[in-house]
Amino acid sequence: MLLRRTTGDLRQACVTALFVNGRAIGWLTDILRGEIFAHGHYGDRTQPETEWLLTGIEFGKVLLTMLSRYRETPPPELMRAPQFLSLLYAWRQGGDPEEVRQWVRQQTATDAALVLFLSSIRSWRATNGYVYHPLRRMDLQNFLDVDDALQRLEVVSKSTDASEEEQKLASELLQAADQSREQ
Repeated sequence: MLLRRTTGDLRQACVTALFVNGRAIGWLTDILRGEIFAHGHYGDRTQPETEWLLTGIEFGKVLLTMLSRYRETPPPELMRAPQFLSLLYAWRQGGDPEEVRQWVRQQTATDAALVLFLSSIRSWRATNGYVYHPLRRMDLQNFLDVDDALQRLEVVSKSTDASEEEQKLASELLQAADQSREQ
């Protein structure tokens, strides 16, 4: 609300402070995703300029800034962002989808890394007062080979080379993938 009321050099300084130096990358990603759709950069429902938070020029600069931040932030830190799946979608929708897939391939090169990655992109659902965290195929397919990932989870869940914690988490992720299929 305050940014909408701010103009001139102060507005430019605020936008820069937020998106270049802001530490709340999850919150900034929420703003960015809203603007990606509002500006018609992705999707087919461009909103009138009066509904935009950022001007066209600001949006272009912010998009480039945030894509750079996604690339340059150490992966473990990036994966700790609240709603990490939304961040991946912002990166995909704002930039090159293949770049994001390549990044995910690098982050899931080992089975242990795959387990950690998948556990960080689970969604949530609530049905009749029961909250659960499915692993949705339709989300996964945007970022990796789903069948390969599930096969790897199956192997990890039964592997004597994996830690007990990794085995347990792999089994839980397989159940989360099954929960998604049931919906």
